[in-house]
Amino acid sequence: MILEVNNTFDERRMYFLKGPAARDLHDAPWMDLNYSLNGSHSDEPGESIPVKNIPSDPAKFKNTWIKDFHVSPFNSRKGAYALAAHDPFFPSMEGKGPIDNVITLSSSKNHVKLVARVFSTQQAIQPSNMTFLHIARFLMSWWWVGLVTFPRIVKEAGKLFFQRKLHVWYRPEVLQDSIGRRETSEEKFLEERFRDFLRYRVERSDIGGPVKYVASGIDCRREEVFLPARQKAGTSPAGDSEAITFKVLTPAFYTRFVQYAHPSELIDNELLAGEGKDRTFWVSNLEITSQLFGKARNTGSAKEPFEHLSGLDRPRWAVLKSLRTSPKSQSQSNPSKSTVQLVAGATDIRTMPLSPLDNFVLGRCTSADVRQYRRIVTKLLVVNYIAFGVLGILDLGNLFIRLTLCNLTIHAIGMTLKWDPLLSASSYSSVFELATLLYLCNSLHFWAIVKYFL
Repeated sequence: MILEVNNTFDERRMYFLKGPAARDLHDAPWMDLNYSLNGSHSDEPGESIPVKNIPSDPAKFKNTWIKDFHVSPFNSRKGAYALAAHDPFFPSMEGKGPIDNVITLSSSKNHVKLVARVFSTQQAIQPSNMTFLHIARFLMSWWWVGLVTFPRIVKEAGKLFFQRKLHVWYRPEVLQDSIGRRETSEEKFLEERFRDFLRYRVERSDIGGPVKYVASGIDCRREEVFLPARQKAGTSPAGDSEAITFKVLTPAFYTRFVQYAHPSELIDNELLAGEGKDRTFWVSNLEITSQLFGKARNTGSAKEPFEHLSGLDRPRWAVLKSLRTSPKSQSQSNPSKSTVQLVAGATDIRTMPLSPLDNFVLGRCTSADVRQYRRIVTKLLVVNYIAFGVLGILDLGNLFIRLTLCNLTIHAIGMTLKWDPLLSASSYSSVFELATLLYLCNSLHFWAIVKYFL
């Protein structure tokens, strides 16, 4: 049985549950044993969740598995699920229902927290036998369900938080077997630049084998294999080493990656810190990360691309360098000891150079991509200072400014229509008054010009 679990953060997890054959039911080792929750999934060692005996009815499907996907802010990622389902296609894929599934969520301390049941209330509908009238009636009966689902979730969450005072669990990043959320337009652009950067670094490295890059996001290409120079040239056999997997777990990795100037902090904060809760990427061989993200041997010093900048580009990139600071940890718990710790009142006096990705984009991307990359990174750095690191707040601020300027423009146009230059000719302020009105009439265009030069 295949189950897909989704959460309100647009993340998902696919579970493939195997049902034992009827002849193996009484020989299964977990028939008389408890399902142990060991390792990081258990709150306490030795805690276990018992699995009830599977009934002899072959139309029944039952399984229990560890929970490793964050669904609700009111439940942690620990625990286990138990499923009891009736096979609607039994026997031999010829059955016609009914559907009757019961899922039980238990904590790692074997406390039942939630029981959900999905079952048939009417006879199944065969789509191929439906007339146009039946289809229209069906759609008119259910069209509103999707629209009110999210508002209902918010409403019930408010009740649980404000009335029931339930504890809220921090949302950890997804694990390797889960699927991250859909990427934003900024993350999609940065993913393309990062893919080119990773390919460039692998092809010019001494890594012993190919690197398999697995991207995060729904709309981007998922997998691609990059070969080192010696394998591309044929001096090393392609099958002499296993491929090293570099997997991005969440699209947030791309917006966080561009904020780091020092590769060591990237590895500490995004891979090693937080006991996996804040991990945004995973690599099967940790040793290659310093080779991939460190200083490239064949690209010269880190300052060379910056020295070739001219005109307004040089001060723009200088502003980016001055704004650059490592992103804050996503976890609400204490930061890892491996990350850079600053005592209260101290400031980071290290020189923030251009990052390896900055140098790559400046040296090997088109001018349009360079401009777009710089604007996105600058925007990401600015929100850390004025919008708590949330891009949405900055976008709302921009929308507020534009609406305000639109209101001023409408008001100024009304004033301009009433303005009589003949009556104001004797006034020394007439020219200034006219200039002010013209400026207000075009204030929205001036704001667009200001953003263009930033």
